[in-house]
Amino acid sequence: MIKSDSIANLTKALIDAKRNITNPKKAKSNPFFKSKYADLGSAIDASEDALSEQGLTVTQIVELAGPDKAALTTLLMHSSGEFIGGSYPLNPVKDDPQGVGSAVTYARRYGLMAILGMAAEDDDGAAGSGTVRPALPPLARPATK
Repeated sequence: MIKSDSIANLTKALIDAKRNITNPKKAKSNPFFKSKYADLGSAIDASEDALSEQGLTVTQIVELAGPDKAALTTLLMHSSGEFIGGSYPLNPVKDDPQGVGSAVTYARRYGLMAILGMAAEDDDGAAGSGTVRPALPPLARPATK
């Protein structure tokens, strides 16, 4: 975690902003898991106006975190100059532009939701990590006599 020496103004502003921040709408579908999830745009839409009204903004930066490693840093900043933030390592499933882009978008969504304390249900996490959940067999029931 990184932060400015003081976060007193930022804290007050975030408390005030949270009164108007809603949880993002699960408007996107994941056909693989037959579920819905809140995408990055929904998270931004659910928070941007409330943050702006309190002099807050979020910025997210991809930076090197070591040889051949990148991380996404999410910063919540206040107009006073105070800030707080953290980094999330990027682990793309495929090392191509689409794989990296997907990992960045995933990290941005969860970084934004985490720093603002928004609720999220990880409906598409397995797809984002390249994990495939096998279909579970029906429960075996003992024979009745």
